[in-house]
Formats: sequence, C-alpha cells, structure tokens
Amino acid sequence: MLDPLFLQSAANEVAGVQLGDARLNRRYAKFMARMSDAPAETFPKAMEADELEAFYRFASSDRVTPGRLFQPHFEATAKRMEGTPGTILAIHDTTDFTFSADGIRDNFHGHFSIAATTERLVLGILNLRCRRGLATAEKGSARWIKAIDQVEERFGAARARLLHVMDRESDDWTFFCYLVGHRRFIARGYRDRSVLLGEAAREKLEVALGRAQAVGRRSVSINARGKARPAKDVKVHPARKERMAHLSASSATVTLLRPKHASKEQPEQLTVKVVRVWEAHPPSGEKPVCWTLITTEPVETVEQLWAVVDAYRARWLIEEFNKALKTGTGYEKRQLEGVRSRLNTLAMLSVLAWKLLLLRGMARDEEKSSEPASKLLSPVQLKVLRIRAKEMRNYRLPAQPTIREAMLAVAAVGGHLKHNGEPGWQTLGAGLEKLLTLTQGWYLAKADLEM
Repeated sequence: MLDPLFLQSAANEVAGVQLGDARLNRRYAKFMARMSDAPAETFPKAMEADELEAFYRFASSDRVTPGRLFQPHFEATAKRMEGTPGTILAIHDTTDFTFSADGIRDNFHGHFSIAATTERLVLGILNLRCRRGLATAEKGSARWIKAIDQVEERFGAARARLLHVMDRESDDWTFFCYLVGHRRFIARGYRDRSVLLGEAAREKLEVALGRAQAVGRRSVSINARGKARPAKDVKVHPARKERMAHLSASSATVTLLRPKHASKEQPEQLTVKVVRVWEAHPPSGEKPVCWTLITTEPVETVEQLWAVVDAYRARWLIEEFNKALKTGTGYEKRQLEGVRSRLNTLAMLSVLAWKLLLLRGMARDEEKSSEPASKLLSPVQLKVLRIRAKEMRNYRLPAQPTIREAMLAVAAVGGHLKHNGEPGWQTLGAGLEKLLTLTQGWYLAKADLEM
C-alpha cells in the first residue's frame, strides 16, 4: 500500500532538480506548485503577471531540457519501484499532440512509458520520447526498441522484474526478434502470422489458435469508449458502452515463421507463448472482445494464463494517463511558441498528469478504496481535510474514513459536487493541492506557536 509521502505536492516530487542555476531550480518548484493549484487553467490564469513572463523564459531556456526536468521524478519513481515487490509493469504507448495557432497546425507524437504494479497502482513515468511531425515519425520497431532500451538502462536495478506491455502497434517482426530471449513482454498481436505445423508445413496463427479449447472463463468489466476521438482511433477501436464481458481464454506455444518481407539476416523462427481471449456472446450491436496476446510469460496453468490477461488489461492505465495529460492539464490548448517550450512544458505537465491519474485511480478502485485512508494520507493531512470538509458543510468526513471517502472529500475541497457523479481530473488535482497547501500552513502555524 502507499506511503503517505506518495502524496507530497507536485513541487516536492521534482525537488532536487539540477538545472545548473539555483534560481531556475527554485522557479521550477514554484511553477509546478502554481500549475498544480489549477491544472487545467491557462497559464495567464494560473500565474501572476510577473510569474507568467518568467515562466515563458524558463520554458524556452536552453538550460532547461525535458531530461533534466524529469530526472527527480525518475529518481522518485525508482524508489517507489524498489519498495514494490514482484513484477512491475512497464506500459508503453504513443499519443499524438496537435497545436493550432494563427491557422498553422504543428504536430508531434510522444511515446510514453509508465510503471505500474500488477494491482494497477501507477508508480510514475519511466520514459518519454518525442518526435516532431507525424508523417515523418521513426519506424515503429525502432521507436519501441529505443524506448525499452532507455527504460531498462535508466531503471536497471529493476530490470529482471520489468514486464513490458504494449498494444497492437507493437506487432512487428523486427521488434519481436529484439524481445524474444532478452526481455519479458506481452504484446497484442493483430497480424495473422504464419506458424510452423509439424516439421515443414505452415498454417495461419488464427487457425491454430481456433483449435485450442477454452481452459478458463471469467467476467470482467469493459470500459466505455466514446466517439470524440481521432477518426483513425475510432476505426481501430470503435465506440462502445461500459459493460460486463464474459470472456473465454486459451493458450498455446507456437513457432512464428519469418515474414517474406523481413530481412534474411533475421531469425527464421521465433517460439513464443500465445493467449487467445474472446467474447463468445457479446450484447447485440457490440463488437466482441477478441485479443491475441503474444508473450514470454508462462501460460501452462489457468492462473498463469489469467495473469497474462490481467497484465494486458492494465494497459488501459496509459490511455488514462494520456487523458489526464490532454484533458486534466489541457496541454494541447496551451499557448506555447517553439518546440523547446512545448517539450519542456510537456515534461512538467506529465508529472502533474501522473499525480492526477494516481488520485483518480485510488478514488475509483473498489478494492483499494475500501481500505483505511490512513494508508494514503498522513494523520495531519486527514485532520486538516476533516476540518476543511466540515467548513464546506456539503461534506462530512467520517471518524475513520476509507480511501474513497477521503478522496471524495479531497475532490469536494477542489469544487466537486456529489450530484455531479464521479470526480474528474481537475477537481481531484485542485483539491489535493489545496489540501497540501493547508497542511503546510498548519505546520507553519504550529512552528510559530512553539517559538
């Protein structure tokens, strides 16, 4: 479970940054605090006039780089990983960013890697690679390989425990050649590859998997997907309603054969484990769930099979991270000029997005949300939260609150109203920063009284 220090302010999360100038270091912490107070607000609204000018100079400074801005967060993430036993999921995904100003559109993509436990607690950001211009993006296999190499180099102490999880975009022969025998991974396949049948015959993977009998069945909750997404995303992943899906699963060990277009210098065969998951009877009008998961993980038992499925299902965390970044912090709506300013601001807001994702996940996770809030907030934070919630009259915190009750109180401090449903990114983020500010004030007042 979480150490209360997990919920230090975003400014403390980046403490220890080294930008080569003490003034820049102090400004970074100050700017993070300002943005945390109102994560979705524009910079002019979140900052004072003199701060705003200083922020733009900071973001465009050649002494400020995404790598330097991320470094203290990477170090904090490494410590959280050290304190987490067992497998750590390294979840990878690419998202597109579009800026529009004066009728000119500027595009680039960011390839993020985040760390999570198998219980879906997001530990932090592992890596970010950016490339400008969507049409000239580097070849898919190179992007995935470089990202994983950078993660394993940066977090080498946890290398043996890292399990890389990726969506269908990673289904690439060159990438699989790099992974098999060297990295633990789960990748969703979408190509109907050729597999070896007997000593010489070939058949298609889909045919081979179709013969495997279901060895496990389970009902799982499927998240809703809306239509308000890029057309290419909707085409691959159509809109759907939230529902319980009744899934069947089977597994097999197969030998994939090298595609005809692949380099003859690459291996002719790769032996991998494959898990097939399907929904035999979807609701009327809904596209059935159907996943082919290619992995190095053991799948000999039913428990091992479902462990692979559950690890892949945790991939949705990075989709939620992208939402937190785009919706929770309003990154694409920021008025920023120049590539340097946009990338530096992306690094800053990414740390904020992680914090928002962590909070909302704790508030909505049924298993964790029923645990005592004392596992998430310190005694002083709970005391301050109880007083503030009582002052607001619309929320009374119980004497022994659960995590969910505490998070709803935090959201209320941020402006959330009960009748508006589940709290969103902005209210949780704003409420947390207000709580941390009030707690800091409590400590200062206590120190004054003791003098």
